[in-house]
Amino acid sequence: MDRALLYWRALSRELRLGLIGAGRWGRTLFRALGGVVGARWICVANRTGQRREWIPDDCTVVADWRTVVEASDVDGVVVATSPRLHAEISIAALSTGKPVFVEKPMALELADAISMIDLARRQRLALEVDHIDWFNPAWITLKECLGSIGAPRSVEAIFGSNTVLSADVAPRWQWAPHPIGLCLDLFGRPVDVRARWLERVGDFLERVEVELSFSDGLRARIETGNAFATRCRWLAVHGNCDSLIYDDNAAHKVVRVRDSRVTPVLVPSVKAPLTLALEHFVGSIQRGAPSYAHAERAAEVVETLAAVDVALTQSG
Repeated sequence: MDRALLYWRALSRELRLGLIGAGRWGRTLFRALGGVVGARWICVANRTGQRREWIPDDCTVVADWRTVVEASDVDGVVVATSPRLHAEISIAALSTGKPVFVEKPMALELADAISMIDLARRQRLALEVDHIDWFNPAWITLKECLGSIGAPRSVEAIFGSNTVLSADVAPRWQWAPHPIGLCLDLFGRPVDVRARWLERVGDFLERVEVELSFSDGLRARIETGNAFATRCRWLAVHGNCDSLIYDDNAAHKVVRVRDSRVTPVLVPSVKAPLTLALEHFVGSIQRGAPSYAHAERAAEVVETLAAVDVALTQSG
């Protein structure tokens, strides 16, 4: 793509985006962009090539994702396909000079994640990975309060559901990126990764315990998978003084706990996390100065997930 044309569109505040993947989350992404100023959808790749009822008539629908990647009038690509296609599509899009917003996990192999980042850096293109919790105002609030609980001692987290989201990757690769991503956002790359099975039925129903150790001695214990009775998105950080709990399913998404007394923490009322994530992506393109901090942290999540797989294999 002509970089001058891309920047002209950015400055004129009209970015033309292409969505690859028209499933449940693709539909959510499509709607979320409505809250972002200066960007609109112009095409959607759906493997059937059929127009979904939520796709307006002025948006082109194609069957082959390569059509979106190669389109001269597409300024950026949003990837919401099966995780197994994330790296292939993202690398193809970046290779044609298009910024990429990709769902997590950004890849299933660390080498692919690194290739994506290297390619984006060489071409100075935005590469955003949708670890949606990182954009959640509740999570940002917890991080801002972290210094008030004393030195963090440990972390507990439960992230999972009772459904199969995708049949081509293990459930832990769909759910574990959430809590692992949050732990790495707080404490950086772990120095040790351990894991064991808590429950396993076939290849697509599982509950896994993950233990992450960090350089300062702090440990995080995570339960994740899709063998839960209900959907859970909960993480607690325990400090010397208090604990902070982030629960995305609760009415009060952040609370402070001291001596069994629970106090809600005020979370600013702003836009939905997904809209904020897309806004960050669009802003990176418009400014022409992308940051790769999120992508690098997302690659560390992929590295950690690979270590979880190794630990589970060793545990039998």
